[in-house]
Amino acid sequence: TDRDRDTAPAQPSTPPRFFVLDRVVDGRWAVLEADGSSEGDGGGASGSSGDEPPLTLTLPLGWLPVGVREGDVLRIETVAGGRDARVTLTRDEDARSTRAGRLDALRQAIPRGPSGDITL
Repeated sequence: TDRDRDTAPAQPSTPPRFFVLDRVVDGRWAVLEADGSSEGDGGGASGSSGDEPPLTLTLPLGWLPVGVREGDVLRIETVAGGRDARVTLTRDEDARSTRAGRLDALRQAIPRGPSGDITL
């Protein structure tokens, strides 16, 4: 019944999702991009084969944890309760470090051209 639902303890509604703070627009808006490589995101940024652009969210900057900066990974969890739902955004330092290491490895894998003087 509705009364039982109103008094039921809050329960996680969905597995956590991970988003990266891509950019801040006009000092007011935060553009978050789904981080498909993080745990709990289902393997793909938008659940697709990579042909679609990643899922993005635009939120008021004030909704994010204090001190977040571009490149930070945010863990987003939804908890459903009685008559409402709560969404929490938490900075995930471990996911940020893992992402930074993965991106560094990709940069290192880029083939380098020959060194020294070039004659044309």
